[in-house]
Amino acid sequence: GTVEKEPQEPESESISLGQSVQNDDFSITLLDARVDSTLQSDESRTYWEPEDGTAFVILELDVTAQNSNQLPVDDYAITDLCANYNDDTYQNWQLQYLASELWLSFHHTYLDANIPAKALNEGTLSVDVSLAGKPCNIAIR
Repeated sequence: GTVEKEPQEPESESISLGQSVQNDDFSITLLDARVDSTLQSDESRTYWEPEDGTAFVILELDVTAQNSNQLPVDDYAITDLCANYNDDTYQNWQLQYLASELWLSFHHTYLDANIPAKALNEGTLSVDVSLAGKPCNIAIR
């Protein structure tokens, strides 16, 4: 008989600030990746503070549709989010559209996950995410 091979996980690509990932449906540029004690924007009146003892992991992305398919960003452009802090993972992310022109473009799209407040100053932190269907890793520190 033949031996079935396990399908290999696609290789994760490291993404840095200013880099873009695209497919036929979306172009996504990483504008910022940080840990912060507030979530606020000059683009809107948005202002949040995290729950006691936690901090925000924030990704700021510029997402532009490449066609008129009108696919939802959170189902097709930005998926499988997982923040990795020391040896723990955090998967409760909120997607915020702070300014948009119709459905074609989401500028300053923030994603955040609550992690321990000590992550503001210490420990290794990265985010695994699929952008436009491509597995990516964003190293914050």
